[in-house]
Amino acid sequence: MGGSSPHAARCMFRIESSPEPGAVGLIALYGDLVWAFERLGLALPPIGAASVANFDGIDRGLVARWTNNDAHVMPHGGPMILAGLAEWVKNVEIPAVGSLTPAPTHWPEARNQVESRMLDALRVAKSPLAIDLLLDQPRRWQAETPPVQASTERDIALRRLIHPPLVAAIGRPNIGKSSLANALARQRISLVADQPGTTRDHVGVMLELDGLALLLLDCPGVPIDGSTNDELEAAAVRHAVAAAAHADLLLLCGDANDPPPSLDEPALRPLAIHPDRSICRVALRSDLGAARWAFDVRVSAQTGQGLDELAARVLETLVPAAFLHDASPWRFWDEPTPPDLDQQV
Repeated sequence: MGGSSPHAARCMFRIESSPEPGAVGLIALYGDLVWAFERLGLALPPIGAASVANFDGIDRGLVARWTNNDAHVMPHGGPMILAGLAEWVKNVEIPAVGSLTPAPTHWPEARNQVESRMLDALRVAKSPLAIDLLLDQPRRWQAETPPVQASTERDIALRRLIHPPLVAAIGRPNIGKSSLANALARQRISLVADQPGTTRDHVGVMLELDGLALLLLDCPGVPIDGSTNDELEAAAVRHAVAAAAHADLLLLCGDANDPPPSLDEPALRPLAIHPDRSICRVALRSDLGAARWAFDVRVSAQTGQGLDELAARVLETLVPAAFLHDASPWRFWDEPTPPDLDQQV
C-alpha cells in the first residue's frame, strides 16, 4: 500500500457484511471514484445506476454508484471471495477504512486510539445522528472498566450511522414505488408514469430520514407470474434482486389493487435465504383507496400522508432508539483489537 494513510488517500474502502450466517458481504468505496475505478479496471456507472462487472477474474457481480463519491462492489460469492476482492483492492493501493493502525502523524490532536478512531469515523460518517454520539465516545470509553472487548448487536446497528444501510423497495409494476422514492428524497430520482416497466433498471439514491443517511434502491416492478417477454426487463429484475440481496431492510410495497409480492416467488427467492432480514410492508397510494392486505405503514406520495411514520419506522428498525439512548460506550469500529486508551498517537 506504499505507506498510504487516510489523510492522503484519494479513495478508501471497507468490507460491509451482515452478522447473519451465510450472508453475502460487499465492498464499499468512498472518495475519488474515477481514480479508484481506473486503478481497478472497472467502468464507473452513472450516479444512481448499477452495472454487471468482472472483478479481476475473482468473481462476477454488481457495481452500484450512489453519489459522486460512494459506490458498492457486490460479489455473488461468500466470505472467501470477499476476502479475495479486498486483497485485490488493497493491491491497487486503495487503503481500508478502520483497519489502519494510527500513526504518530495521523491525528496529532488525538490523545489516544479512541480519539483517533473517532476522528476517522467523523470524517466518513454520513448521518447527522452520528455526530454527537461519536464526539462523546472518548469520554465514555475513558470511564469504561474494563474496556468492552467484542462487538454487540447495538454496536453493529449503530455503525449504520457511519456507513449508510441499504434499503430496497420491491413491488409489482406501476404501484407507485418510484413516486415514493421521489417523495422521500424530496427530488425527482425515478421516472414516474402510468405504464408498467417505466423503471427498467434499479435506481439508487442516498437520502436522509430522521437523521439517518441511507441508500434507497428503487427496484423495477416484479411481474405477477415472474415472467416477461421483455428480455431487458427480465434482466433488470434479476440485477435488482441481486443488489437487493445485500439490503438491511426490504420495503415490500403494494397498493389497493396489488399486494406486495411474496419472497417465495421464483424471481425473489434470492431474498428469502435470510429469514431474519428486516421487512416493512408498505401500502402505497393510500389516497386512491384502502389496501385490503396486512401492512405496517400506509403512505401517499401525493399528499404526504404516512411519510413521517415510514421514516420513523425505518429508523427504529435499522437503529433502534434504545441503542441510540444507551449511555454506555459504543464500539464504533469493527477491528478485533480493543482500544488502548493510554497510548498517545
